[in-house]
Amino acid sequence: MVTNAGSNGVVRSKSKRSNRRKKQGPFLRVKAGSAAVPIYKTETDGRVRYTLSFYRDGRRVRKVFTDLDKVRKEALFVAQRIQSGMVRTG
Repeated sequence: MVTNAGSNGVVRSKSKRSNRRKKQGPFLRVKAGSAAVPIYKTETDGRVRYTLSFYRDGRRVRKVFTDLDKVRKEALFVAQRIQSGMVRTG
């Protein structure tokens, strides 16, 4: 029988994602009724961009903005359309 009780080595487990950036959730959620549209924030080369993500006609749509006010207005518009049933969610 072999045991590890006498070994001096320390066993540490690392996940495969430990060297990569962790996935983060949405930066902001805009709601209209029960429909919520997430807004993600990304920084690349010192520039901040906001990505609006939603489904239209069974396909995922992503729109990228540089202005937070513009992305909030568009997200509210999309959330209202989803809530009213004008956009089919897949």
